Amino acid sequence: MSKKSVYTADDNAVIEHLNQWRVAHGVSQAALGRMARLSGATVSQVLGGSYPSSPAVLLKTLLQAVDAFSTQPDADAKPVESTVFRRGLALFRRARAERGFTVFAGNVGVGKTVAIRAYAAATANTFVIDATPLMTLQILIKKLARLVLGEVKGSTAQLYDDVVARLSGSDSFIIIDEAETLNDKQLHMIRRISDIAGIGVALVGTQHLRAMIGRESGQFDQIRSRTGFWPAAVSGITAEDAAMFVAAAFPGETVAADVVKRLYAYSRGSARMLGKQLLPAVREARGERALDVALVDAVAVSGLGLQKQGSEVRDQGSTAGTGS
Repeated sequence: MSKKSVYTADDNAVIEHLNQWRVAHGVSQAALGRMARLSGATVSQVLGGSYPSSPAVLLKTLLQAVDAFSTQPDADAKPVESTVFRRGLALFRRARAERGFTVFAGNVGVGKTVAIRAYAAATANTFVIDATPLMTLQILIKKLARLVLGEVKGSTAQLYDDVVARLSGSDSFIIIDEAETLNDKQLHMIRRISDIAGIGVALVGTQHLRAMIGRESGQFDQIRSRTGFWPAAVSGITAEDAAMFVAAAFPGETVAADVVKRLYAYSRGSARMLGKQLLPAVREARGERALDVALVDAVAVSGLGLQKQGSEVRDQGSTAGTGS
């Protein structure tokens, strides 16, 4: 690789290390740039040897981003198999087998997306679309085409036909996250693909999604009639789930019940708050200190700005139910 004279031997060695790390972890230059808060163009120049001045400072920034990624407690960890996680996987498996629709709804932060990613990573021919309010019907079809066909060529109508043809007779499965942002035309298109190709579909989103689809004699009636599996929306993780998250964060330790209880209280039923914010903050602040309620309170209140919790904790748990 040809480099300008401003690149030292150490710079070249760092670049080689970064490129090997990217390949090993499946991280693109653009993704590495987002991790380091640098533009994709800058990262491309630095790693390609064409940056016009010494890249030492930027390489240090990239190394720090890689180190932060690699030392995250959950970077390569197995997902905590909470009740929410298990519910999601069960719904996906059943809808796939029955080639029908399922609705997986719940509060933000309860762990729905974790279940989606785990299922998709472990199950071939699973196509995940992250819906957005700005996504048009044409964009949705193009996203599907890119996932299913590997390319986007031709008109929207041709892409639709090609997607249906590729999916027909397969064991494929479509999961749409943030599905409450879809409109009736988009859902109609997904329903037609499911009907014609004979594949299952999971719609994942907030409680609004379940209300939207479940309304009788509404614009989504045809989706509702094809949705056989949709338990009540998940309001939050359970106390038992919280104990699993704590055990995963402190492997090999016996964490006192009052500490687990207090951590759960601060999480307010959010797996994201507990697993991504509270537990990592407690781990970082702990040092040689005992893992006790006082430490949890100090981290939660002073470090994260949460409201002080008392000893009484109400179970935020998942709402059970079978739906209609």
